[in-house]
Amino acid sequence: QPEEPPPTVAPAAAPADSWSTTTLETLPEDALASVLAQLGSSVDQLVVACVSSSLCDAVSRSWARDALLLSSDPHLATDQLLLQLTLGRLARGLVRELDIAGCDLLTKSAVTRAAMAQRTIQRLNGTNVGVGSWTPEQLLRVIAALDDLRVLTADCRSLGASSPLLRLLAHPAVRLRKLVLHKPESGAALEPAADDLVSLTAALKRKPPGGGDA
Repeated sequence: QPEEPPPTVAPAAAPADSWSTTTLETLPEDALASVLAQLGSSVDQLVVACVSSSLCDAVSRSWARDALLLSSDPHLATDQLLLQLTLGRLARGLVRELDIAGCDLLTKSAVTRAAMAQRTIQRLNGTNVGVGSWTPEQLLRVIAALDDLRVLTADCRSLGASSPLLRLLAHPAVRLRKLVLHKPESGAALEPAADDLVSLTAALKRKPPGGGDA
């Protein structure tokens, strides 16, 4: 009598891998927030959000919006990008810090619009932004747009020790990295009053809380 072949045993089905169908869009919000935090740059986070509309919605729920850090990618920081980050779908009025230092493609008007849209900004580094230094009038418009400004770092040029300049220097949040005083158009020598010189000196020496440059 021929021997019967041993019974065959079907291999057990492999357990379903719960991560096999997980995408960025379906990640839990805390996990997605951790992924976005690893990117660091706000530009990189925006690139992720631009992949699809569903991913944009997912990113908008978890995006670390308290800080917009564009200084690490100054060659990518344009008016369109800044306004998309502050006025677009990702913006919810939660920005606390805006770092645009060295972003020479930005315009002062776009920065002002961003400040008006994100009135919660507390720290703004606007050094070497766009073409030329800020004027006192431009910086005062930015300051007026922000409700809780604590530190504003910028460079400034002024036609003499003007009234707008002295108003700017009187603001406790202002930290000027550079101040250039131009002679009045009449060609007369610039001779600010003694009190003006005291204000200028005090502002240039002012440090942010905790010491060190802002």
